[in-house]
Amino acid sequence: MAVYEMDEYPYLRKETELIRSFIESGRAVFGVCLGAQMIAHALGARVYPGGTKEIGWYKVDITPEGMEDAAFSSLSVDNAPVAEVFQWHGDTFDLPRDAVRIASSDVYPNQAFRYGGNVYALQFHIEVTPAVIREWFEGEEGVDVDGMLRETERIYPEYYRRAMRFYEKFFC
Repeated sequence: MAVYEMDEYPYLRKETELIRSFIESGRAVFGVCLGAQMIAHALGARVYPGGTKEIGWYKVDITPEGMEDAAFSSLSVDNAPVAEVFQWHGDTFDLPRDAVRIASSDVYPNQAFRYGGNVYALQFHIEVTPAVIREWFEGEEGVDVDGMLRETERIYPEYYRRAMRFYEKFFC
């Protein structure tokens, strides 16, 4: 589903209002993939089909602002301004007004943003595990699932540590 399909999925309107109310009340909000797109939409940004699907492991560039962010910089590989992340999307969004871009790529300039000090929107998935990836892609055609799983096994232990550092800094 997509943000621009609210007529087909009307509960997305209620979720948008909930996100907006959390942001306005100063509560912490964390969105992944569709969640990031919902946050962007709730903040008034346009969400739309991106033209290219990203499926699998990709590197994203962490902006200088992202590297200065105590939580987000936890995702960097070897303290370099890059993160290796799992993607599965074809939609994107414009950067909301007053948001700070914290990650980008050549294909999608808005990979992640922070709004204020308590709202994070990540287009990619830091929550995945090898089991989740296996389940998501079971029977999926046109995707090298075996290759993706081999890459997942190689990356996952360190990926998990970086994600947990992000969660510790965001949720505490």
